[in-house]
Parts: sequence; C-alpha cells; structure tokens
Amino acid sequence: MRKITIYIIITLLIGACSLNDEKPKVKNDAKTGVIHATDLFSPSIDDDDHFDLACQYALAVNNSIELKGLLLDRSNNRDPDVQAVAQLNYLTGLTIPFSVGIPERLKNSNNFEQFHQDQSVKMILDILESSSEPVVIHITGTCRDVTVAG
Repeated sequence: MRKITIYIIITLLIGACSLNDEKPKVKNDAKTGVIHATDLFSPSIDDDDHFDLACQYALAVNNSIELKGLLLDRSNNRDPDVQAVAQLNYLTGLTIPFSVGIPERLKNSNNFEQFHQDQSVKMILDILESSSEPVVIHITGTCRDVTVAG
C-alpha cells in the first residue's frame, strides 16, 4: 500500500509539472545537463529517494534540465530499484539511461583502477566527454562511481 501511494504521488507531481505550457526562462535556451546518483533501493530504505528521482524527471519533462543519466547504488543486501526508473521512463515518455554502480566500498585510491571498466564509471565519463557544457552531478547516495571516474 505504501509503495502504491508513493507512485501515485510521483505521478501527480510529474503531471502537475507538465501542465505548465510556458517554456522555462533559461539563459541562452541552454538546459543544464544533470547526472542523478541515488541510493534508490527496493524495498525502499527511505522514501525521499523516490521523490528526489521524481523531481529530476519532472524538471526534465518541464524542459528545465537535461537529465543525461542515472546512477543507482548497489549494495550487497539490497537491490537497486530499476523498476522505479523503468516506470518513470514509461510515464514521462523519456528514455533516461541508467547504470548500477560499484558494489564494493573503496578501501583506498590504490584499488580505483580495478573499477575503471565498470559500466557506471564508463557512463559518467561518456556523458562528461560528450557534453559541450558543464554537467551537474547530483549525488544523494554514495559517491563511489563519481570518485573513481574523477
């Protein structure tokens, strides 16, 4: 029941943001590129992660940002909520790429090299390299992938 309520609220939030017919006033019509990194798990640990994600989609639907990618944390005892991403892609008509992150804790900078081929690190680097403008990386979960990419 709690999860259904969350999805109803998320749907209403996205719908309300998409009702505005006015284009947002952004400098030079350039939208800010955003990568959203989150510890969105199923079952949920804290429900604010779903709202954070819904807000990112609402901003993207409203053309306020260009949501370039999502990083979902991985944990040994929790599954990333890939279904929530798929549902928001479906509800909004957007196709936001995502990657599931590095599962292990980073012990020190000497073991970063082993993660350079990880899909999440590759996604960050690909987005940054292909963007002509700076990209905001919004981190609400761990920063393992961003740390290794940096």
